[in-house]
Amino acid sequence: MKLLLNVVFVLICFSSCVRRQYLPNDSKYNSIATLNDSIWYGTGKINRIISPGERIEDSKLIDLYIQTDIPYKGLSAGPNKPTHNGCVDSDCIVTQSLLIQNIPLKKGKYRLGKLMKLTESSYPGRFEYIGNSGGVNKRYLDTGSKSNWVRINKIDKNTGFVDGQIAFTFKEDSALFARIDNDMPLYLEFKNCLFRIKIKDVFLK
Repeated sequence: MKLLLNVVFVLICFSSCVRRQYLPNDSKYNSIATLNDSIWYGTGKINRIISPGERIEDSKLIDLYIQTDIPYKGLSAGPNKPTHNGCVDSDCIVTQSLLIQNIPLKKGKYRLGKLMKLTESSYPGRFEYIGNSGGVNKRYLDTGSKSNWVRINKIDKNTGFVDGQIAFTFKEDSALFARIDNDMPLYLEFKNCLFRIKIKDVFLK
C-alpha cells in the first residue's frame, strides 16, 4: 500500500509541475505512468541494435520495451500462476507490454508518427494486452496524432541510463485475429510516463 501511495504521489507531482520530468531515484520501478486514468507501472528495457561491422558510437537509434504483470478485465487465471511484481523480478507472467521502436538516441521530443519513416514496421508504437499463456488478447496502435510522443530528457554516458517521458492515445487494432471482447475502450490513453532505463547493446550476427 505504501508503495502504491508513493507512485500516486510521484504522478501527482508530475501532473502539477511541468518541470518534474525525471523518475525519482528511489522508485522501485524504472517506468511509471497513468493508463486510462489508472496507476500503471512496469519494468522497461532499452536496446541499441548494433549491425554486423557497425561501431557502437555509430548506432543512433534505440528500441524501448516496457512490460508489467498488472491484471486486466478478461485475463484468464491459468495455466500459469499470476505474478505481482511489476516484472521487476525475472519470475514474471507478462500481461501488458509497450513497444516503441527507432527512437533517436539524442535529447529531444519525437512524434511517434514520424518514427514510422525510420522503421520497417508500419506502427513504431504499440501497446498489447497479453494472455496468461502468452498470446495477444488486445492490441492498440499509434494513430499518427501529434499528441503521441516520446521525449529523451537525459543520456548519462557514464552509466548508460536514459531518462525520458511518454504520452500517447492509441486506437484498438480491429484487424487482430481472435481478440477478446472485454468492454475495453476503443482508445487507450497512456500519459505522465516517466522512465529511467539503462541501454543494452544488442549485437546482430
